[in-house]
Amino acid sequence: MDSVLVNCSELVGKSQSKTAALEALIKANALNRTGNVDYNKYGKLDGIGFEKVSDKFVDNFLLCVLVPDYNTEKKKKIRINNFIGSQNRKIRELLIANGFEKCIVKGISFKEVKILKEEMLDNMPDRNRNKEAEIYFEQVFKIACPNVDYSKVMDFLRKVDYNGYGYYLKDVDITLDYSGSFDKYKVIDHLTSFEDFREQGSINNGEEYPRTIVDNDAMVGKNCLTWMENVDGITTRQKIYNKFVQMLECKSVRSTVGSHWKDWVSQKGTMLATARDQAKERGLTRAEVTIYIQNNNIPDDEFIDHVLEKIVKFIAKDIVYSTSYADTWKSYCNTFKHSLVC
Repeated sequence: MDSVLVNCSELVGKSQSKTAALEALIKANALNRTGNVDYNKYGKLDGIGFEKVSDKFVDNFLLCVLVPDYNTEKKKKIRINNFIGSQNRKIRELLIANGFEKCIVKGISFKEVKILKEEMLDNMPDRNRNKEAEIYFEQVFKIACPNVDYSKVMDFLRKVDYNGYGYYLKDVDITLDYSGSFDKYKVIDHLTSFEDFREQGSINNGEEYPRTIVDNDAMVGKNCLTWMENVDGITTRQKIYNKFVQMLECKSVRSTVGSHWKDWVSQKGTMLATARDQAKERGLTRAEVTIYIQNNNIPDDEFIDHVLEKIVKFIAKDIVYSTSYADTWKSYCNTFKHSLVC
């Protein structure tokens, strides 16, 4: 292994402690690099292609609400929404009233809004008639609902009763699970050669390319492939990813690896558990379309089915792998060269 020279300050900042420097050096030297794992190393190209192992379901959707500046405060240069708790509670009350169970509601972003929609302004909750706002912010909530019946979720979204409480649909993620695995770069090569795709930043050469592959390895890893497509005037983001690998690589809240492994193993009676068990010998690939909503315009199921099922049809059967979870795990473990007990 080649040696790497680093300054002490890069490891421990301004600390002068020799013990801290030594501990940091040991930890840095014991890192295991898993970013370039070939998870299909022990798999095989069996010519079967992707096989469906679930019905479509809504994985999550985003609701947003307008917040005036007088309902916020700054803490350590970060703008805080003082009503995030009550807004979260209201969403959960709406979900329960519509028969939803076991949904997870979480505030995920809070940003200033430059262009205001009149309807959102009129229905803004927690308004103080005695105060005037100079700046408005948008609070976005993610509602995870993979185990709620698809029709129930879509009926709720299409009724838009939540608009009356000041909440508006931003986007919705609809998903299908398949058995089979893929190599991201083989798929990209196939898509750009035969399926009218282009890579982000590439030159069009005067041609029209309806689909653009997003260059986002640094954000989603090398086992997730994303592209953008405008379909009949509706902006969509489409992607496929290896669900088992995602659970391995995804960070937990307090550490870089950990809790998601447990979630993968312990799932019972859920959409994920059913798909996981059916795809055990070939790997689990998830196909997902994110539909960006404008003016409550939610496309019908015919549109959704067309876009969602077309995702894997772009990918030729002869580049789809059968890679079992055992072989995926073997590839992952073989990258570990160091261990460290603290």
